Amino acid sequence: MSKSLKSMNKIFYLCPDMKEPSGGINVIYDHVIELNKKGFKAYVVHLQKEFGKINKKFGKDLKYLNFYYLDKMFKIEDGQPKEKLYNFSKNDIIVIPEGFINFFQLFKQFDVQSKKILFAQGWSYIIPSMLNSFRQVVPFKALGIDKVLTVGDKVTQFIKDMNIQNSYNDEDIIKIPNYVDDKMFNTDFGMEKVEEVIETEDGDLDIKEVEKLK
Repeated sequence: MSKSLKSMNKIFYLCPDMKEPSGGINVIYDHVIELNKKGFKAYVVHLQKEFGKINKKFGKDLKYLNFYYLDKMFKIEDGQPKEKLYNFSKNDIIVIPEGFINFFQLFKQFDVQSKKILFAQGWSYIIPSMLNSFRQVVPFKALGIDKVLTVGDKVTQFIKDMNIQNSYNDEDIIKIPNYVDDKMFNTDFGMEKVEEVIETEDGDLDIKEVEKLK
């Protein structure tokens, strides 16, 4: 994300209320932590304030982890949003995961002018989420999706294939690959001697001690 976007007011990442974090939720938390470290104002947005007592254990660096809640943005009655409570700025950014496609309709219904971004960490939730919410596949632009974040080439291609009729420019589909923590996952474990079955020149099988990476 460019330094010019630091003029944006707030960046909100919608996030499911799950007691145990999935890989996708961990990535959302990582994004918010890194954005705050870089000087942006970023928030994980859970659906209910009650979740605040649980969610902090997901955070790896709590001092950079800010939270907001959907039921502080909208007045919810009988499970349905009835009134907009938060004064959204045009400079705000709302990032919505691919399993929450229906939330784009919510922000459109209340005429929220902030930039709305789909965060597609995978492709398999997108069409089922649309069918569950709208009973049909809906073009992204009709939902008010301004840009798309993806995590790899296959997801990027899926998004492009879905939106051939109402296509996005390449700069509107932004790939942010997930990273591997080299402090946890690496191959620097030294060498070890192991016995290995080999075939000799005569065609017989023999056991030989070889040195390999652990």
